[in-house]
Amino acid sequence: MIDLSQQALAIVFARTGDGSPLLAAVLTAGWFLLLYAVMAGGAFLLLDRLAAAPINARPLRTGQVRSEIAGSLRSIGVFAAQAAAVWWLLDRGWLAVSWDVGPARWALEVCSLWLWNEVHFYATHRLLHWRPLFLRVHAVHHRSVRVTPLAAFNFHWIEAFLLGAVMPLALCAHAFSPWALLCLPALSLAWNVLGHSNWRPRSPAGWLRRASEQHAAHHARAHGNYGFALSCFDRWLGTRL
Repeated sequence: MIDLSQQALAIVFARTGDGSPLLAAVLTAGWFLLLYAVMAGGAFLLLDRLAAAPINARPLRTGQVRSEIAGSLRSIGVFAAQAAAVWWLLDRGWLAVSWDVGPARWALEVCSLWLWNEVHFYATHRLLHWRPLFLRVHAVHHRSVRVTPLAAFNFHWIEAFLLGAVMPLALCAHAFSPWALLCLPALSLAWNVLGHSNWRPRSPAGWLRRASEQHAAHHARAHGNYGFALSCFDRWLGTRL
């Protein structure tokens, strides 16, 4: 299993001569589909089975689940196309990754990518709430006033492109480990699913309970709480609800 994962990474990040942009896109799409099915689909089914009391109790709109899945599949297609572009840039030596990294550097890179994702997400999300972009682009995501985990990837293709640029932009600054880059979408989706769960987890950690509350409030009011996992940018910039 580990050997297969390493082979797949070698293809996606242009380490082997057997790769191609199309194959990189297919493997990337498969990774995101697996993450979405397990995390978003699993959370949706689990919360439905548990009949958990929602934060926002309004009924789902007609066809909401179907449109969230369709929108998420569209976004995964955009992410796959970006992976093909990254493969091309890596193959020509315009971008680079580091294959031989130790555990300490890997952990540092994961933390660095997470912090960069926080900055990138806040800036992008704030931009998407500029009225012209909101009406034409971000409104697709905000059709889910009562959120579900299935909405985690439900974006207009332009929004998917902007959010998916977080990793290519990071590679412009540093040659990250492929394993660190692989972790970012998994960690990001896990948090995104929690934020769209519309459920208060029974946890002594207040920040964990607030995660879904903050994003549920954002969808209910369509403004404020633009941050991802950290609320510091909303506090500092006066956008916290």
